[in-house]
Amino acid sequence: MKFKELYIKGSKESLDLFVNKIVEYAKNGWMYRTDTFMNWTYHFFRKEEYGVEVSILYKEKDGCYYVPNIVPLQKSQITREEYNDFLIKFKNEVVDPCVAEKFQNNEITLEVVG
Repeated sequence: MKFKELYIKGSKESLDLFVNKIVEYAKNGWMYRTDTFMNWTYHFFRKEEYGVEVSILYKEKDGCYYVPNIVPLQKSQITREEYNDFLIKFKNEVVDPCVAEKFQNNEITLEVVG
């Protein structure tokens, strides 16, 4: 089993709106870390389970946002299966609701690889 990756793609305008709106969807156990905003990086964390931090980073070369890493906060490492489960949970609970509510006509597309 590979580590899954999440890519968030769209026009520059759609992506700018996406990162401004996604922070509103950090609920149900997810929180947005306001102290970590810098250089097109956005951090979300979840206190439940082991506590993880999910980063969304702008990948300028490809013109998209992606999740480069999920970091455990309460233990030294998580398994590949746990990593993939947190990625899908983040997508389902934070990213998907934002995209479904704020974007129509495929302005934003999501791709899970791995």
